[in-house]
Amino acid sequence: MKNLLCVLSLSDTDRYTIKYTAQLARLSGAENLFVNFINEDHSLPDYFKNVYLSSTTHENQAVIKKLRDDILTIHTSDINAKVHFNVFEKGNIVDSCLRFILENEIDLIIYKKNAGIRDSISFAKKLARRATCTTLFITENHTSFNKLLVPTDFSVQSKKAIEQALQFAQLASIKEISLLHIIETSSTHILKSSDPKKFIGLLKETVTKELDKVLDTIDTKDVNIDRIIEISDTIESGIQQVCREKKIDLLVIAARGTSSGVSIFLGSVAEELIEISNIPVLVVKKKGTGTSVLETLFNMF
Repeated sequence: MKNLLCVLSLSDTDRYTIKYTAQLARLSGAENLFVNFINEDHSLPDYFKNVYLSSTTHENQAVIKKLRDDILTIHTSDINAKVHFNVFEKGNIVDSCLRFILENEIDLIIYKKNAGIRDSISFAKKLARRATCTTLFITENHTSFNKLLVPTDFSVQSKKAIEQALQFAQLASIKEISLLHIIETSSTHILKSSDPKKFIGLLKETVTKELDKVLDTIDTKDVNIDRIIEISDTIESGIQQVCREKKIDLLVIAARGTSSGVSIFLGSVAEELIEISNIPVLVVKKKGTGTSVLETLFNMF
C-alpha cells in the first residue's frame, strides 16, 4: 500500500478519517498520501467556522489552505509519506474520484461513511462498486484495528480477503484474526432434510475441512487463525452477531471483483454490510479490477 487516498467530506467528523488514515500510512510505510476534499455544497464544518470564520462565510481556497495547515498536519506531520491536497468541486464527484484513482495508481481508498445520511451511503456504495482497488469505509467511533474478522465462502475472492487481513495483522503486530463461515438455516438443503440438526452437524464437519484446506494454501505469517462457524438466518445477521460477540474492530470482506458491461459489481453481502455495519469495513478488490472498462468510458468523453 504505497499510495493512499483519503476522501474527506468537509464535515465535523473529518478528524476521525484523518486520524485513521495517518495510522495506516505509518504502518504501511506509504509513499504518498492524497487528501481529497469533496466540496459539493461549498459549506464549512461547524468546528472550522467557530475557530476561524463567521458562520456566514463560505468556503474558498484560502479556507482549504487553513484547514490543511492547521488541522490536517497535526495528524500527518509524523508520517514519512508525502502529503498531497486536492479539492473536487465540480461535475460528477464519483467520476472525479475514479479518474483520480486511475491516474495516481491508488492502492487503498479511505472514506468515512455517515450512518443515516443517504447521500453518504450512496457515495460509499458507488465508490465500492466502481473503484479499481481496495476501499476502507470507517466509522466515527472506531479509530483502531486490533480485532479483525474475515467472512469466507471459500471462493478465490474471499481468499484474497484473508491474505489482505493477514497483511494488516502483520503490519499492526496483531497475533490473531478470526475467520468466519456462516451456515444459513434458510438453506434449501437444510429445510428439506429429514433431520436438520444432524445435517447441520455434517455441514460443520465439511466446513471445518474446507477452512483447513484454504489455510493450507496461505502463508499465515505466524498469525493465529481463530476459526468460527456460525449458524444464522442470513449471512449478514450472522456476521454482525459475531462482530458484536468478538468486539471486532475491522471487518474484511471480498468484493466480487468481476466486470460486466460498464459496471463493476459487488456481492450482495458486501453491499449490505457497507450500509449497515457500525464498524469499519474493508472491501478487498484486486488492484486494477475494471480498469479497462473505466478507461474506455472516460476516453469517450
